[in-house]
Amino acid sequence: MTDQISTAYALRAADEAVAPPPGGGNSGLAQGQGVSLSGADLLELKRRQTAEIYRAMPMSMALSYAGSVLTLLLLHMSGDTARGIYWFAFATGVLFFRAVSISRYTVGGALKHPDDWARVLMVGNFLAGIQWGLLGTVLFAAEPGYLAMYAVIAITSFVGGAVVPFSPVRFAHTALAVPAAIPAVIYIFFMRDDGNWLAGGIALFLFCAIIYMAEMQYRIVRARLIADMENEKFRRAAKVESFTLGNNLQTMA
Repeated sequence: MTDQISTAYALRAADEAVAPPPGGGNSGLAQGQGVSLSGADLLELKRRQTAEIYRAMPMSMALSYAGSVLTLLLLHMSGDTARGIYWFAFATGVLFFRAVSISRYTVGGALKHPDDWARVLMVGNFLAGIQWGLLGTVLFAAEPGYLAMYAVIAITSFVGGAVVPFSPVRFAHTALAVPAAIPAVIYIFFMRDDGNWLAGGIALFLFCAIIYMAEMQYRIVRARLIADMENEKFRRAAKVESFTLGNNLQTMA
């Protein structure tokens, strides 16, 4: 009988310890952006943000390189093989840099602080952005047609598709998007032929919309990670409270 009472009180204490804060179970997500974190908690949050973005890097890197191979094939078919080979060599260098960064992060390289690993990732993203930006400037087709359309679609796809995998770290997506899209927009809409300021302005507006959505996605991921940390604290407190209460009840019995 005493064991049953102890178990009942322990379960009740666990429920109270893990109960969500006032305002409902989603308050952690709603308040995650403005929550105040201690130094240790802030460092742990940065570690989780960095770990999450590096987990997404291999697939993002593989898709980017697959797109590079297909682009080289298209440039070869169009007769622009020489410039395509130079561009692909640069893409291979970017792949190598990012692969080494992921490898060093996985085995625990010389860099210790998560901010340092985030900066390394941003450098790789910036180089990848330059790579795709060249497709919309230096390698952009002189005549309208499928090559010009392909360049626009490729840049738009990689910039838009990078929002989610690079959202855990602020400005990681921006580091790729700006060098990939802005030079292409300036060249295509403001420098070629007579230019078209209206179309260029709309293109810049759409680019800003993507950057805004990337910022919103970053805030959502940050709030989720903070909520996960708070829930883990609740669970640890529940275990301690349950153990303490169980021991007290056994002593009283």
